[in-house]
Amino acid sequence: KRDDEVHSSADLARAKLQPRQPTAAEREAAGGLEPITASDWRLVLAAGVADIAHPLDLFTAYDAQKLPEQRLLAVVQTLRFAPELPRHAMMHAAQLYAGCWLRRERLSSLLVQHMPGDAGSAKRRPHIHIVTPVRTHRLSGFGEIHESFRQDLAEMQHDFEATWRRALELASTMDG
Repeated sequence: KRDDEVHSSADLARAKLQPRQPTAAEREAAGGLEPITASDWRLVLAAGVADIAHPLDLFTAYDAQKLPEQRLLAVVQTLRFAPELPRHAMMHAAQLYAGCWLRRERLSSLLVQHMPGDAGSAKRRPHIHIVTPVRTHRLSGFGEIHESFRQDLAEMQHDFEATWRRALELASTMDG
C-alpha cells in the first residue's frame, strides 16, 4: 500500500510485516493467520501486559480503542545497519533499545527486520522498523497518549535519535 492509503495502525504494521505479497504456500503455512514475509520480527510489550500471539493482534486491539480525537496512531522509527553486521546483532540492538527505553515507558512495540539484500537490492541497507502505538499500554488496555508523542515532530525525532545512540553505545559495551 502507499502511505496515503494507510488508515489504521494494523494496516501500518501489516505493511511492515509484509514487504512483499505472500505466496500461496506462505498463506497456507500461516494456518489462517496473516503470513509474515519480513526477515524477522519481535514484539516488545510494555511491562505487565499479557502475551500476544500474533503481532497484528496488538494493533487490531489498539485500533479498536482509538480515541475519538486521536490523529496520530503510531510512529515508525527506522534503524539502519551496516550490511556486514550479523542479523542477530541488529535485532539484539533494536530489542535492547525497545526493551530499555520504550518498554520502561509503558509503550509496546513491534520490531520488523528487513534485509533488502536478500531480495537482490544491494543498494538498500538492512534495517529494522520499530512500530510503536503512541498510547501507553497496560494490562487493562491502552491509556493516555505518551508525553513523548506530544512534542513537535523535529523534537520527537531528535529525542529518539539520541536515545538510539545511547542504546548503540550500551550494546557495544555488552559485546566486549
